[in-house]
Amino acid sequence: MKIAYVTRRYWPYVKGGSEKFAKKVVERLKARGHDVKVVTLASDNSEEVIGIRDPFKGTWLSSVYFSIMAPMVLRKLKPDAVIVNAYWAEFSPILEEFPTIYLIHDAGLLELSSWKYKPKSLLMKASAMKSDLVVVPLSYTKRLLVEKLGIPESKIRVLGGEGVEGPFKYVKRDNGFFNVVQVARFAPNKGQLDLIDAFKESLAREKAKLWLVGTISDTAYFEKVLKKVREVRKEYGDIVKVVPNAKSVNPYYELADVCVNPSIHSEGFGLSLVECMAFGKPVIASEIFKKIGTINEEEAITFKDLEDLKAKLRYVYENYNEVLNKYGIKGLEKAKKLSWDEVVEKLEKWLKEIAR
Repeated sequence: MKIAYVTRRYWPYVKGGSEKFAKKVVERLKARGHDVKVVTLASDNSEEVIGIRDPFKGTWLSSVYFSIMAPMVLRKLKPDAVIVNAYWAEFSPILEEFPTIYLIHDAGLLELSSWKYKPKSLLMKASAMKSDLVVVPLSYTKRLLVEKLGIPESKIRVLGGEGVEGPFKYVKRDNGFFNVVQVARFAPNKGQLDLIDAFKESLAREKAKLWLVGTISDTAYFEKVLKKVREVRKEYGDIVKVVPNAKSVNPYYELADVCVNPSIHSEGFGLSLVECMAFGKPVIASEIFKKIGTINEEEAITFKDLEDLKAKLRYVYENYNEVLNKYGIKGLEKAKKLSWDEVVEKLEKWLKEIAR
């Protein structure tokens, strides 16, 4: 099949969960003999990528511009089927006529009441209804789409998870500190500011370091993170490390004693959470990840609020061997069950169902 993968951002231009998902899917579809082209915002082209230059430099206008321009590229490509990565406000399916899978990683904003999210919700609904199929990682997202947007259940397919790569064994690089690691885009919903506060109040006086690793997707928010880090360093020294746009996150999973995913809202799966598990490390995660079905209480330690996060960090620090033996092992078992090949097998089946 000739397949187009439409995604506003793509790996390695942006190193987030949905961008990595796209990269892994494209690689495996190509390995299965399909002709796959990626349509994305980029300043250049390659054998794999058709780049659309972004004159608006990542502003909200970039979203509108890409959704208008991508269908024009598709008309020249004439693919047999299309996968559209459904970023918020991505409405390219409304403007194109090819068989389309609308891939919704995250529908969490549907649970927020603010009026400012209403236009995005309406665009998501229109795009989903126009597409042939809607694919989601977990059943929780399906339920949101049915209840909040009225998307027919018959149109939605559930992957049941995402893939993960890793050593699938305990790997530890020792630097003499107790290392708390968060791998996530720098964006308000990812909770870096809360994690800094919790770490400061629970472990700042211990031989511990906090590592914040991720792509900068919100410059204003990233500046707030840096400001808070400077304030902490004035009082406690160099205990918080900020690593923007790391070439690879694997060295930080190796360094970690525990990974923390303190997301506040809007998560579709939590790829970095299970990636850390693939290195045999225990994970502390907000209850969002339990609610959407990524983890259960046996696989990770969950927390309800900032005070609870402080307590859980302290608990892990003081009882580390016990925590590692319990949650490290359970998390590793979970990671071993998640396969990119299984994800692609399902997507390939659904693409064949809708292809011309």
